[in-house]
Amino acid sequence: MRLLTEEKVSHYMSLLNQSQRDFLQEYIKQSKKSKWLQVLAEKKGISIEGELDFKNLEAKIADWVLVDVRDGGLGKRPYRCACGQKLRFQYIVFHRGKNERLELGSTCFENYTELSPEIVKDIYAGFHSIDLERDEILLKFKNGVRSDFAIYGEMEIPELLQQQVKLGLPLSDRQTEQLHKLWERFLQEKRNLAESQRKKAIYQGLPPVQREIVNGLPDKEKDEILRKMLEGNPNDRFNYEPFTIPEKISNHLKAGLPLLDRQREQLDKLRREYSERKERELEERRREREYRRQQMIAKERKEVFRTLTGEQKSFITMLDESEQGEVLDLIKKGSGVVPMETVSKLDVAPEWKEQVRLGLPLLPQQAEVVLYEQERRRKASGGVMYEELLLRHIDTLKHVREKEERIPAGLRQDWILIQEMVKELREEKPINYSRFKVLLSNLIVPLRVKKDKYL
Repeated sequence: MRLLTEEKVSHYMSLLNQSQRDFLQEYIKQSKKSKWLQVLAEKKGISIEGELDFKNLEAKIADWVLVDVRDGGLGKRPYRCACGQKLRFQYIVFHRGKNERLELGSTCFENYTELSPEIVKDIYAGFHSIDLERDEILLKFKNGVRSDFAIYGEMEIPELLQQQVKLGLPLSDRQTEQLHKLWERFLQEKRNLAESQRKKAIYQGLPPVQREIVNGLPDKEKDEILRKMLEGNPNDRFNYEPFTIPEKISNHLKAGLPLLDRQREQLDKLRREYSERKERELEERRREREYRRQQMIAKERKEVFRTLTGEQKSFITMLDESEQGEVLDLIKKGSGVVPMETVSKLDVAPEWKEQVRLGLPLLPQQAEVVLYEQERRRKASGGVMYEELLLRHIDTLKHVREKEERIPAGLRQDWILIQEMVKELREEKPINYSRFKVLLSNLIVPLRVKKDKYL
């Protein structure tokens, strides 16, 4: 927002009566004096609390301060600056320590007071804001704007603002905002007073046990307890925690009082520590179980290894440690072993064929490659291959063979057909693979043989 020209300010001032003019001019003068002190205090790190006490603040600042502002009137320059320049507005500054007084124009502040350019710049900015506030009041008055204090009820209004409104001068936006802040503070104080009275009533109504505990607390925590009771916070239930609750908190809970924030934090910390401790114990037990399990597996593998032939042992020792374990586990389970015919005609590594020749099981990843090769051959030949059939169903066929005496009479012919189909496939004769799977699926049900994933 731009300042009004001197002509317009003079015109709008002429619309005011003498009392209004005197008040507004004095208000602007005092505001500039206050702004000068505020800028210096801020730069010197001096705290300003509450209303300004000019004399005490001047003593603390110990520098040049503004004591008066003179206005010679529109088109007149009756005053002079220390530099000799004629002035309409003259600023009188005083240094208490030097007991020196200067009469200056606004452009000579820096030259004669030795104030830093930064301070002078902030003073100019403050004066500009004050002049804008003056223009705002004049424009509002011209436009018929009036202010009142009806909405502020019984709140005590600052005397200066009362006088301004009583004279018929409207409040500036800054002054209105100041009032709103005072109103908010007033309402908060009323709420605080009402809350304090309710807390007092709650305290007076406490049973002896609760009052004894509350009396033993610092004032801040006593206020916290009463506030929580006032807000209707439900009492914390006495939960039997898996850890020992500190005696003071235990007594607090048994008395039916809400927990203090620090007590909640203490309990939360104890819960976390307990959980972490239990988790560590569980982890230790898990590691111990895993260690025992690995020990058991190692023992079982050693026992399996002792049962092998010299050739088998020699072959297995050439594998890496992980593969040795896998092979020994498969031997123990009795799975993964396939006839030599399964791999003899496939394009796989020679050591794999040696593995099969020695009667050692194929590892899962080896079996996948064998299946892939069988699938490739099957597609090339147009049907299922003998090696593929064995790799898929060898374990199922072995289990049926072990239980063939228990095959129901009505399914014995199916078992004979299954064996004939395997024989035909070995002789590279085509079979109905779908029928083979149906016959085998029907056969394993009464024998309670687990179905392989290809059926």
